[in-house]
Amino acid sequence: MGNYGLRISSAGNDVKTCSDLNTTINSKYANLKGALSGEGSVVIAQTVPSPDTPEWTKIITIAHGLGHIPMVNLQADVYNLGGYFQAPIFENGAAYETYALARADATNVYLEFYYLDYFSEDPITINYKYFIYIDKGNLN
Repeated sequence: MGNYGLRISSAGNDVKTCSDLNTTINSKYANLKGALSGEGSVVIAQTVPSPDTPEWTKIITIAHGLGHIPMVNLQADVYNLGGYFQAPIFENGAAYETYALARADATNVYLEFYYLDYFSEDPITINYKYFIYIDKGNLN
């Protein structure tokens, strides 16, 4: 065998004979490789100390040091249901507004959370997990 690499076929396909379309992992192509991951929680107050400084938004900054803009995956439990949802999350309900999103530059990743409850002044805790991928593949 002259070619070497890694192939994992999808269920019901023979890895030795199936086409590339029937593989779930194939080292012939760029694959995402994780570098940094973490989890945490952020508390968002529902009070407004002054009209110029509402506290409904929190931004977490994570230095990655990769030198390029990485792909970021953010999952958040913005509804406190014990389950994580894939960001970006945007919702305007009858009683609240919320969003969670991730953005990045060549130095940092920014996780942004917003929650405004129209009927409660109780703070809300949002749990989150993030994954920062190091391999930029064929990106320029």
